[in-house]
Amino acid sequence: MNKVLSSSSKTFAKITDVLELALEESPNLNAEWKLDLPPSFKTLKNSCTPYASTRLRVWLLTPSTPGEYVITCKLRKRCCGRRIISTKTFTVIVDK
Repeated sequence: MNKVLSSSSKTFAKITDVLELALEESPNLNAEWKLDLPPSFKTLKNSCTPYASTRLRVWLLTPSTPGEYVITCKLRKRCCGRRIISTKTFTVIVDK
């Protein structure tokens, strides 16, 4: 079952769940989102869909071990030292 991650609350998931994380990028910023995933998470798919004024970057993730995890997302410039522009965190509680 797919569950959409929210940065405003904890997401409860089972080991068999597929988690969807979607973040918008502005093409004007020349930056992209990067994930810092816990070791027990695996990326099933990473896609980027361009729209007129924004890009939508979507990841499909699956957990492998029960526990409480924090996924940190960093919006980094593509040039100039790749400095961090913004960060978001997502808390996931995984059960068997």
